[in-house]
Amino acid sequence: MGRAKHRLDDSSLCPRERMTKVLLLGGILSELYALAAFQILTLTYLLLSPFHPFRTCYGRTGKQVPVLLIHGYPSNPAVLWPLIIRLRKKGFTNVHAITLIPFWGSVRNWANQISRAVDGILARCRCDTIDIVAHSMGGLAAAYYLKYLGGKEKVRKFLPLATPFRGSHIAYLGPGFCTVQMWPRSKFLTELDFKPEDVPKVDIYSFRAGLDECVIPHSSPILDEPSKNIQFEYLGHASILFSEKTAQTIIQVLAL
Repeated sequence: MGRAKHRLDDSSLCPRERMTKVLLLGGILSELYALAAFQILTLTYLLLSPFHPFRTCYGRTGKQVPVLLIHGYPSNPAVLWPLIIRLRKKGFTNVHAITLIPFWGSVRNWANQISRAVDGILARCRCDTIDIVAHSMGGLAAAYYLKYLGGKEKVRKFLPLATPFRGSHIAYLGPGFCTVQMWPRSKFLTELDFKPEDVPKVDIYSFRAGLDECVIPHSSPILDEPSKNIQFEYLGHASILFSEKTAQTIIQVLAL
């Protein structure tokens, strides 16, 4: 006799399992859409760059604490436009973005560019502190700035999104010196060894994506207390940057 074949279909799943399956599929499709948008925005900015030189993009100044948005690897401020729009719709008009170049260069070099940008924004806005929202490798550069370049005295809140504080195995596949710095247990990450206790005056909220295909292991963005670790179960590395849920959470944190 032939061995009976058992097939698992949706009818055998309980409602909770069925919902999980739907959310997982939705999360994967959302990430694929976000990856396409990520590439389109990045390329669009590069095409327009001859007419818009690489520089810090200043938002409107005002009495609000300025917010600096930092892109990751390998991208530019164009991927931040959806978040900038959502922030401004909610009344955050003192929002800025910086172009970090070259995208394949050293994380330390990025950190120095962040330092100069922060000083320029604070002088322009006549403010003492700034909030930083940084995606992926941009979060590592911001963390280096906080710990080693005096940022801990100037930054009020730090919100890293999908930042590989303990490195990522996917970095072995990427081009550029910065990807070597993002290898797990790399010399750079060993030096950085970012901990909240290093920047006691800074409120830290680390966002991580449950479907992150670029930061592996998924525990890499987790920081020790008193940092707040926020997980979005069904978002990926790109979709965490474009998600309405992420934007709403960022807005809530910045408003505290």
